Amino acid sequence: MAESDREAADRDGRGAGALDLGGRLTLIAEVGSGGSASVWRAETSSGQAVALKVGHDRSQAPRLALEAVQSHMALSPRLPELMGLGTVVIDPDASEARIDDTGLPFIALR
Repeated sequence: MAESDREAADRDGRGAGALDLGGRLTLIAEVGSGGSASVWRAETSSGQAVALKVGHDRSQAPRLALEAVQSHMALSPRLPELMGLGTVVIDPDASEARIDDTGLPFIALR
């Protein structure tokens, strides 16, 4: 008997609520939230773990962009590697996530 997609997701720790982000990342779960941003556990299509930090509103874009520049400049094996930045729309109720210019700012760190 073939394993269902849901069983595979549960076995891999992704859960049934995992959201595909354009085939590049799968958002697994929101793992924390602070005053200015939320952090999502995600993985690449090749299975590498990624942290996606998403600002609570568009006003966080300059701060996240500065954080991305600082992360890129501070190359060290002890610091997370910058994978990318942009804007994203995440709607867990609709099981939808997409890269979109109208969304919230994010940075992706591995």
